[in-house]
Amino acid sequence: MKAGQIVQLKAAVRAAQHMAIPPDAEGTVLCCYRLLQRYPRHPDRVDVEFKGYGVLWGEASDLFEIKTQDAAGENICKNA
Repeated sequence: MKAGQIVQLKAAVRAAQHMAIPPDAEGTVLCCYRLLQRYPRHPDRVDVEFKGYGVLWGEASDLFEIKTQDAAGENICKNA
């Protein structure tokens, strides 16, 4: 994933449910990064802003599907 890409949640994420983000809502990737030690199963994380709902901080990148490919930014997370 890249900063600036538009994404949508693949499945119900606890944080999204808590924030009442609808399943069809689209968000913008703010940044993508890799955790090196604590989460070996899902090391690639993203911060995603959903306008009107807030920001999901540090969610696993594989919980999102990319809606647009035309975005600026450096490709850091290669899983999604």
